[in-house]
Amino acid sequence: MGSRKKHSDRHNRRLFSLGFIFPGLMVCVLARSFWFQVIQPDKWIVLAGRQYETQKVLPARRGTIYDRDLNILAMDLPGASLAVDPTLVIDKERFVKTLSKVLRGEQAHYQKLLFSDNKTEYVYLLRAILPQQRDSLEEAGLEGLIFDKAMDRNMPGKDLALQLIGITDLKRNGASGVELSFDRWIHGRDGWAIRQKDAFNRSHVSLDYPVERPVAGQSVVLTLDHVLQTVVEEELEKSVLRHKAKAGIAVLMNPYSGEILVMANKLGHSSRTGTVDFNRKMCNLAVQWDFEPGSTFKIVTLAAALERGGYTPDSLVFCENGAYRLGNHIVNDHEAAFGWLSLSRVIEESSNIGVAKIARSLGASVMYEYARNFGFGNKTAIQLPGESSGLLRPLYKWQQYSPAFISFGQELSATTLQVAAMISVIANGGELVKPRIVSKIVDMQGDVVKSFKKQVIRRVITRRTAAGVAAILERVVMHGSGDEAAVKGIRVAGKTGTAQKSVPGYRGYLPNTRVASFAGFWPADAPRYALVVVLDEPTYKYWGSHSAAPLFSRIVNRIEGIPDPGSAPAFAGNKDEFSFVSMQKNNDGVIDEPESTPIRTYVPDHVIPSVVGMSMRKAMRHLAALGVEVQIKGHGCVAEQKPAVGTPLAEGLCCQLIGEELPGDDK
Repeated sequence: MGSRKKHSDRHNRRLFSLGFIFPGLMVCVLARSFWFQVIQPDKWIVLAGRQYETQKVLPARRGTIYDRDLNILAMDLPGASLAVDPTLVIDKERFVKTLSKVLRGEQAHYQKLLFSDNKTEYVYLLRAILPQQRDSLEEAGLEGLIFDKAMDRNMPGKDLALQLIGITDLKRNGASGVELSFDRWIHGRDGWAIRQKDAFNRSHVSLDYPVERPVAGQSVVLTLDHVLQTVVEEELEKSVLRHKAKAGIAVLMNPYSGEILVMANKLGHSSRTGTVDFNRKMCNLAVQWDFEPGSTFKIVTLAAALERGGYTPDSLVFCENGAYRLGNHIVNDHEAAFGWLSLSRVIEESSNIGVAKIARSLGASVMYEYARNFGFGNKTAIQLPGESSGLLRPLYKWQQYSPAFISFGQELSATTLQVAAMISVIANGGELVKPRIVSKIVDMQGDVVKSFKKQVIRRVITRRTAAGVAAILERVVMHGSGDEAAVKGIRVAGKTGTAQKSVPGYRGYLPNTRVASFAGFWPADAPRYALVVVLDEPTYKYWGSHSAAPLFSRIVNRIEGIPDPGSAPAFAGNKDEFSFVSMQKNNDGVIDEPESTPIRTYVPDHVIPSVVGMSMRKAMRHLAALGVEVQIKGHGCVAEQKPAVGTPLAEGLCCQLIGEELPGDDK
């Protein structure tokens, strides 16, 4: 009886305890629930949302890059990217083999990438997959493939001006060239969208979730001309192969406005391995690589001599019969031994001794001043990444004979662009003009957001001095070392250069390595173009007079052969290579559909050009494009024009054209 009572008491105590415990637990659960849902709900709402929601980035459409005539150089096109969910792959061996075959990659790479971590549900494979590749993968019936809509960056000209235009990275940010420099305008603003996830981790669009639409980027209009760029790249590549050069570089610019019409880079077989490293391929050598300019720098010495040294073109200089001792150094003239030469002949024959003696008479401070004023030692600030400033040591670091060596392009270095800016000073009458590659930035409606105008940095020399230098440089091509740069029917002025090559960490110059160049402009009486061509380490005919000068001549000849608008194209090469599209703005501010743009010839936009020999109709068209009024006397072809060729343009200027046949002439 007693034991039964004790058991009953224990049972009652247990019931009594449970009567307190269960309500207590309920209170705790309710309190905790109240804490989660009322006091601090945000954190848990976010955690819960992550289980059935996902945020997807909606990439903005990058702006288009155009040439000066609104031909498309780079643009976004709709495409697809490829990713894989490895957790859904059943037959891994078959999957890897198929991927390797279709995408042409290594099986080991895909094996490691996809199946080294079985917990990964999304592995990014390809930024832009080709339609035929997608079709092949879908036909193979591979499981776990993820095709996301994406924008593919497309260049209609393939590798045309590749180093200048640049590329984008996997996140669609600019990685080099104009794509990088102007990324803040081109990139646009990415959007986002909230998607609903199911039990298989697949996302679905839902109208109940918010969306932030992307804003497309603005477009960039370059000063580049894709037709001229094509011509120069073709000729540059031929010369690199012909002379077995390591690389070739060319810059063509308008000497008055500073507009870069062509910036070309071509690599040769001198990569020595038969393949070219990607980073080297993308390097814009025209602005990122500097070299000793050699004899092209004699233009600066000549300008300083005419303006500050009291020299005239007829001033005599004794050239020491081919050998000139400077301390422990001996300066030689490479092809001949000269005695007395006029200043003009010193430049025509490219005498190192002659310019060295001139520079010593000018003094270090004058040589430094003119080198600096011509732009050496400073970046041009062209708004392209990685620009080199070249090397011009401060005056206090110059040694006793530095003026002599610098006079013919040693002890300093420059980029191809800096040399182009230098020769433009002579062509435009004495002003250093800032080079520019971008003309304007426009929005999606074609309205100008920002424009880039001509900027004169400083006046370097007087017009009279510039004219004197130009006349001597024309004689260099007519009678001197630059005779292979001559073009029939066109007055060309310029200077050759052949420089030894040094590299960091190597004392002195590398044996048997040189840089050949030619810097010039044309027509000499009213320049429209300034062109610099450079061949790095040519092994066949390495002198600038025998390699760079003929290259210059061929480029000028082809550019001058480009027909006027409306005439039949006479362009060497495959017509399909020039099927660029143009996006012209109509009067309503709407971008029209792509259409072909006629090839055209530049006319000078700063002085009266020569129209003698043209038909009256053609001459009127040329002058009308410059805003010049025309008064006609006679008919037939133009026999005479007033004012003279080279007269600066001015508002209200009227040009009188006199025909070969005047009214009243006997027939």
